[in-house]
Amino acid sequence: MAGRGAKPGERRGGRAKGTPNKTTKQVKEALLEALNDGEGAIDFFVKLKTGTAEDRRTFANICARLIPSEITGKDGSPLIPEEPLSSLEVARRISYIFQIATREAEGE
Repeated sequence: MAGRGAKPGERRGGRAKGTPNKTTKQVKEALLEALNDGEGAIDFFVKLKTGTAEDRRTFANICARLIPSEITGKDGSPLIPEEPLSSLEVARRISYIFQIATREAEGE
């Protein structure tokens, strides 16, 4: 049975190139509906979050598209430092975070 199968780079079956899949189409329609509704947008998203399994799936897809796919630090630098932090620097940073949290909790 020689000659069967696709040649390298040849497409057979599936959706046409550029055609969005069903989930992407549903998510875009849901977002447009919510944005056009104004004040009803909050109710719309609450309904999606608490509705049927398909509604919750759509809500999760919307949330997934709102999360950036690539996160970088300031000026495009990596978030994880190339050199590990010293124990002293880690302690300083944790102390700083606690100071900020304490000030916010006290209402400063």
